[in-house]
Amino acid sequence: MLARSRFGFGVVLVVAVQTVVGAPLANTNELVWTDGASLPQEGRAFADTQTPYWRIGKKHLAKIAPVNGGVAGHASESAGICYRFVTDADEITLRWSLSNPKLGFPHMAATGVSGLDIYEWTKEKGWRFVNWRFVMPRNYPEKQTGNVYTVKWTPGRPCWIYLPLYNGLSDFAIGVAKGKKIEPLPVRASGVTKPVVFYGSSITHGACASRPGMAFTAIAGRKGDFPVVNLGFSGSAHLEPEVCDMLADIDASCYVIDPLGNVLHAPGQLEARYEKFVRRLHAARPGVPIILAPPGGGAVGRPSPGVAKAHAIFEKLKKESPAEWSRLYWITEDELEIDDDEYTVDGCHPNDWGMMQMGRAYARTVRLALGLDFGAAKPLDVGSRLQVLWDDHVVDAEKTTASRVVHQPEYVGVAMTHEKPWEGDGSDYHCIVPDHDERGEFLRMYYNGVAIGCGWKTVREQFSADGVRICYAESRDGGLTWVKPNLGIVEFRGSKDNNCILDRSSFGKAWDNFMVLKDANPSCPPSERYKGVGAHGGGLWCFLSADGIHFRQGWQLAVTGAFDSLNVALWDKTRGEYHLYFRGFHKVKADRNGDNDVRDVRHSVSKDFKTWSEPQFLDFGEGAEDYALYTNVIQPYFREPSLFVGFPSRYVERKAWTPNYDRLPSPEKRKWRMDRAHGGHPRYGLTVTDCIFIFSRDGQRFYREDEAFMRPGPENPGNWVYGDGYPAYQLIKTPAPFGGDDEISIFSYDQHWSGLAENLIRWRLRQDGFISRRGTYAGQKVVTKPLVFTGSEMLVNFSTSARGRMFVTLRDVSGRALKSIELFGDKVDRVVDFADGGKVADFAGKPVVVEFDLFDADLYSFRFTDKVVSEGK
Repeated sequence: MLARSRFGFGVVLVVAVQTVVGAPLANTNELVWTDGASLPQEGRAFADTQTPYWRIGKKHLAKIAPVNGGVAGHASESAGICYRFVTDADEITLRWSLSNPKLGFPHMAATGVSGLDIYEWTKEKGWRFVNWRFVMPRNYPEKQTGNVYTVKWTPGRPCWIYLPLYNGLSDFAIGVAKGKKIEPLPVRASGVTKPVVFYGSSITHGACASRPGMAFTAIAGRKGDFPVVNLGFSGSAHLEPEVCDMLADIDASCYVIDPLGNVLHAPGQLEARYEKFVRRLHAARPGVPIILAPPGGGAVGRPSPGVAKAHAIFEKLKKESPAEWSRLYWITEDELEIDDDEYTVDGCHPNDWGMMQMGRAYARTVRLALGLDFGAAKPLDVGSRLQVLWDDHVVDAEKTTASRVVHQPEYVGVAMTHEKPWEGDGSDYHCIVPDHDERGEFLRMYYNGVAIGCGWKTVREQFSADGVRICYAESRDGGLTWVKPNLGIVEFRGSKDNNCILDRSSFGKAWDNFMVLKDANPSCPPSERYKGVGAHGGGLWCFLSADGIHFRQGWQLAVTGAFDSLNVALWDKTRGEYHLYFRGFHKVKADRNGDNDVRDVRHSVSKDFKTWSEPQFLDFGEGAEDYALYTNVIQPYFREPSLFVGFPSRYVERKAWTPNYDRLPSPEKRKWRMDRAHGGHPRYGLTVTDCIFIFSRDGQRFYREDEAFMRPGPENPGNWVYGDGYPAYQLIKTPAPFGGDDEISIFSYDQHWSGLAENLIRWRLRQDGFISRRGTYAGQKVVTKPLVFTGSEMLVNFSTSARGRMFVTLRDVSGRALKSIELFGDKVDRVVDFADGGKVADFAGKPVVVEFDLFDADLYSFRFTDKVVSEGK
């Protein structure tokens, strides 16, 4: 049957059978011959070649031949084409005929021009050249046709055969004993399956390697562990657009562009073609790394003004847009290490010594471009996204010594009091929605207005305890102060002079909660821009509005669960879907307080807000304690929307009264709530609650910090009740006092279930400040995993003491380092200045490790950006 080769590229097809790759040719002396067209072939990028041993297909050859006859003339030469396989045979016999009678050149041996080359794999040496195993100790042909050679083999040992560099083949076959198999090798350990495409002149073609396996492109492929396509054309690399289009038609992992050995000998060609060729290739394959290179070979004529001009074009592109050109690389003449004519055959073309130096250099650079080093198959692609230190996603835990510090928010004060008769001590489940109108940006707030009948014996004297009303408030100063407008929508005790927008009479059923999403989905109709989600008559319903005030009933959401909590719906612009988080119950054997039914948070997703996936428990990881969570308040983090943060209320119900309850605030009210005669229940007095911090990178798998994010706090008459640690949805960015960086405001309530007017409390926290990495005065370190970024500036969110300090170092795979000056201060987005004018952009697009040295300092986050940030200097 026909199958795509694991070792061919582009659209090359091979024939595969169960035991032998391809159909055998006629048997000779008990050998079974397999045609080269059917073997697992690498290095041929096109399926439409005239024979399986040509490098250019007919489509591209027809376009290139009229503009560059040299390229067309080299199309039939098999440079770079090879076979990688494993066999259980103890001998391998090769049979081939050449297409050109000229076996060698005056300055290049026939073994390289027209010979085959065989390598074997050993655990001790890796890939190594096979010589002594030949029956006839040579790997070059004696004649043009009918060459046959046999090599002794260790069964099961991988084999690699390279075809001639400057000759072509008219036929090729491999013979093994009858009953023996030839099978493809598995994917390389590097994981790279797409080829690295080399385009260049004679040195890229292979001149003057003594054997095909000694061409620097072949050496780079072996040392770097990646497949190679060799499109070197001696004397003919002149950057025609037709050649560029041929390269772009190959699904490559990386391109190496090395034409200067020819281009610099054609006056005006560098200026006219070099930049255009690079731009054209980049536009066709924008995500693929491109490595630009000076000529290899001897030191004659160095330093070259032409090479300097080519490098200036490289620098121009990098400066033009560091982000767009982040995967453009330059390999220097020093890296190629061809600085002595002893490395050459003729003062120009490398000998095997020079080829080895070049191959090693290209292997390093290509692996760098592909992100194969630092011990990771693929570095983290962080782009310009905010990198938080809340978990070890970006942190190399083994090399990091700075400790994790969990931070709690700081109390600010009362932001609003629910003293109206339609409000009271159960006014909870606040939902804040950032918005804007003709007056500018402002905040909307939705919340339950209700008093709890069993809260205390005097509660009905001041408040109504006859069901939930949905109330509305606004803030025009970032949440510092709030106004309850008279909306004239809902009648309360004969008057519509209130801030209620919904009550039982609105749609004929009782409310329990109401959360509002301003839908940023581009396909959302304006009439449905505001979506309310609420527990209504026992089910979970969607309500729709064009103005955020007047809602109409929509549809029941197709999920099952327990909805007597603040249910959260959100639009995830990163993934293009809606998420719904709500409450459920599940059975456990018993937690430490004796519970058998544990409250949990469940998650569904939807593309249209109508059809939802089967709800899943949030995944807190293997071994996480299964304790009760009530609300969730999960939301995209406003500083990095690809992250989700949440603040679930943690429900803790002890099963019996102990003297400790007598020591807590207001024990008489606690006992009142427990009395069934007043509509109470024992858990209303025994339960206490707090809040924890969770976050996720995908919306389903969450990191959970078990130490409380919000404790009930120092005891006072309004806390240590069933109702502490219930934050509002969402986090709000609020101006800081004294003109400092904006901070996070978190709102929650106190005096819940107390018979008193409930207070809405504001808390403050540093942006990104949930968890930091801290270095003591003596100093500790944060080391990242290998990562690839885009941008020309680095920003850090950090804090030091006056004598404290921080240093930042970027280090690439070659060991090149960029170190910052001494950093001190306290800033959310501080631009990092580097010593000696070092440029962050020089490291963009390449795998790097970032090291932070912290001395009496906290590091909260970092990111890279092209945007210049003003710090008010």
